[in-house]
Amino acid sequence: MEGGNNVKKAIAAGMILTFVVAVAVVLAQPDIIDLGYLAKIYQPAKFNHKAHATAYKDCKTCHHEWDGKGQPKKCSSCHKAQAGGNTPDMKTVFHTQCKGCHTKEKQAGKNAPVGCNDCHAKKQ
Repeated sequence: MEGGNNVKKAIAAGMILTFVVAVAVVLAQPDIIDLGYLAKIYQPAKFNHKAHATAYKDCKTCHHEWDGKGQPKKCSSCHKAQAGGNTPDMKTVFHTQCKGCHTKEKQAGKNAPVGCNDCHAKKQ
């Protein structure tokens, strides 16, 4: 019986540690991130990382290759201006992932940007 309690305590401690590490990673991120990878004719899009992390909580929704340890990679570490092999280009990723989610949110009656100039201000 004593061994069973130790296992339960170890599992609980592991879950608490995982939660604490996840919170620390989220808090270490800047609140607003400039997404300027595609900024030839537009200003960089302002991505509110803090708002998205708070609302959606599952970091792997966007950081799909992250193992939950350390800092997640930036999108640009894998996704480039041009597609390569099975890895889609940055524009495709943002328009599929971000705009796709925003479209669903908008259809659900939430305030989510879906138009080009909602995220991308034209350069002067």
